[in-house]
Amino acid sequence: QKLSKMKVSFDDYRNKYALQKNLITTLETTEANLADEKLKSAEVSLIGEEEKVADLAGIYVESSRAELITKIFEVESTMIEASSSQFRNAIVEGLDEDKE
Repeated sequence: QKLSKMKVSFDDYRNKYALQKNLITTLETTEANLADEKLKSAEVSLIGEEEKVADLAGIYVESSRAELITKIFEVESTMIEASSSQFRNAIVEGLDEDKE
């Protein structure tokens, strides 16, 4: 009878330990998820602050990512065209000076 009581007590202990182990695992997982969410939230607010500094007038606030990329390509293309034109003009002027 004492042996059966000890077995029952041991089984109870083992079940409680298993339950506690599961609770600890669940708690650790939840804690990790919350930490990830907090980190993502901090990144978003940091990006928001950086965007405010970059776009003081708020011109591009409502623009989508695709629209912003398109605008970047347009500006880049315009700059390349202007640089190419200036380069060609400099070459022509240089050739004209050589003729004289």
